[in-house]
Amino acid sequence: MSIGSSFHIGGLASGMDIDSKIEKLMEAERKPLDKMKQQKQELEWKQQDYRDINKKLRSFEDTAFDMKLQSSYMVSSATSSDESAVTASASPSALEGVHRIKVDQLASGASVTSDKMGSSDDLSTLSSQLGVWGEREIEINDVLFEIDTDNESIYNLVDKINSYESSHDDFNVQASYDKTVDRFYLSTKDTGEDQQITVRNNWFADQLALTSNSNSNINTADGSYSGDAAVTAGKDANITIDDVEYNNEFSSNRITLNNVTYNLNNTTSSEVTVNVSRDTDKIVDNITSFIDKYNKTIKNINDELDEPYYSDYQPLTDAQREELTDDQINKWIEKAKSGLLHNDSVLSNISNKMRMTMSTVVDTEGDYNNLSEIGIKTTRDYNSDQLVIDEDVLRSAVENNPEDVMDLFTKDPESEEYSEMGVARRLYEDIENGMDRISDKAGSSNDFSLTDDSFLGNKIERVEDRIDVKEERLEKTEERYWDQFTRMEQAIQKANQQSAWLSQQLGGGMSM
Repeated sequence: MSIGSSFHIGGLASGMDIDSKIEKLMEAERKPLDKMKQQKQELEWKQQDYRDINKKLRSFEDTAFDMKLQSSYMVSSATSSDESAVTASASPSALEGVHRIKVDQLASGASVTSDKMGSSDDLSTLSSQLGVWGEREIEINDVLFEIDTDNESIYNLVDKINSYESSHDDFNVQASYDKTVDRFYLSTKDTGEDQQITVRNNWFADQLALTSNSNSNINTADGSYSGDAAVTAGKDANITIDDVEYNNEFSSNRITLNNVTYNLNNTTSSEVTVNVSRDTDKIVDNITSFIDKYNKTIKNINDELDEPYYSDYQPLTDAQREELTDDQINKWIEKAKSGLLHNDSVLSNISNKMRMTMSTVVDTEGDYNNLSEIGIKTTRDYNSDQLVIDEDVLRSAVENNPEDVMDLFTKDPESEEYSEMGVARRLYEDIENGMDRISDKAGSSNDFSLTDDSFLGNKIERVEDRIDVKEERLEKTEERYWDQFTRMEQAIQKANQQSAWLSQQLGGGMSM
């Protein structure tokens, strides 16, 4: 009889605890497998540590990108002497100076307000509200809206007009009804004299008090009433800026001239002054935020480099976990994950390169060629190299010589000379190169491909292959042990049977 993999005899003949013996034998056999799994776990933790640093670098890269652009330093502010009438903002390219503005007429949209409609208190249907009946229609800007007055209310008509407006860009009219004053309203979303509302005169429009002769809000262009249609138009803004009149030239109350945007809030009886100046506070804030982000990033890298490594704390095996409490497991894992990038060469190179970039002279033609000259200096602490800012010095540099401060950070060299490249431009390249090196080492968490061709990714894959091979061998080894013990049990059982038979035969002979 052959011994199959599922045929196990558990020590019935020998009286031995075969399960326990095989378990102990397999514990020794599994030790190499446990070491492989520990190695895989440590590689995965290390890979994740690299990727976490790369995420922080990616975040800082966005800041460095902004700081290598001149727009971060060409920040202007615009202040108005009367913000109830005019507010203003300035683009980075706006020239400093004072502008004078007078607002004679605001831009407005077209609007129609009905007379009181004489409604009853029952607004459930137009029939009950106005005493109309049957299918009716109203034509607004050549669009026909039909309403079943016996089953639909004034609010259904409002919804139909507004739904049509939201789905048709060329129809710019919105509707509303105010129960308190019993009036129906039509208005355009946009402003300007090209905005127009035309309500075709018919019986239903008259019932809505939109086209009655008494409605003073309904006018043609010359101010008269038309029996065929009621028309109202919007208005353009009329303003004077720096002694130049702009009448009927702007259809909006948001006007941009010479990179300054004016928001018209009200008409004025006299001139309002708008002062455009370089926004020193914003520029200083941008630079300060950039340096703060640099300090946090360099600290994150240095923390990984300086974190202690505990060689006695390897990843726990399954058997070891069973012997520990949850709290003990967490504390062990914390030690086991510590210092996996201690003194790592990749991170050290990134850190050193970034520090050198922030301290190296920039070959500019201006007054500043080093960060220290604008109040940004290095302090060497035990754990990290941080930059500190003397805000008074920085603010003075920005106020007195903003162009040279900008050049120190943003200079784009005509040649490939590193010495002529602005600090932020250098740092941006440093970060990109560093991220590439980390990705080559550990892969990218943003990579959605099915394969990880990084150094650690390939190493983890090789360990996984070895684990698969080892697990297959262990299955065969365990089966071999069981086969051996089963044959031993069968041999003992057979010997016991023969001994019993001999004893029986000998006992029978003696009785004769």
